[in-house]
Amino acid sequence: MFLTPGTPEGAYERAAAAFGHGMIGVLIFGLVMCLRRGSPAWTGAAAAGLAYALTWELAQIAFAGSSIADSAIDAAAVLCGAIIAACLWARSLPFIFIAATVLAFLGTLAPKEQDHDR
Repeated sequence: MFLTPGTPEGAYERAAAAFGHGMIGVLIFGLVMCLRRGSPAWTGAAAAGLAYALTWELAQIAFAGSSIADSAIDAAAVLCGAIIAACLWARSLPFIFIAATVLAFLGTLAPKEQDHDR
């Protein structure tokens, strides 16, 4: 996965990839909240999204040739998943609809592939 980044071809595959990245956000959020007990849920969501974007996606751009657009979509989907988890944690249920709608929208995006001469 790390060394072979790419945009899924079909609509179903893109949606599945977005929701899969959302679940990564849920998992990272849970880890952050376990390590930082007592932290506000929203800072946990921000920390989860930043941790993923600054580690995995930047490394994929730098070392594996991922496109910036694809990495941005993936990182945004992870952040949406972390926000959904934060909404559940803080019992702010109406905001889940907004985050889930954004996540579903991200699943419709297909960035143009870049040519990488490496």
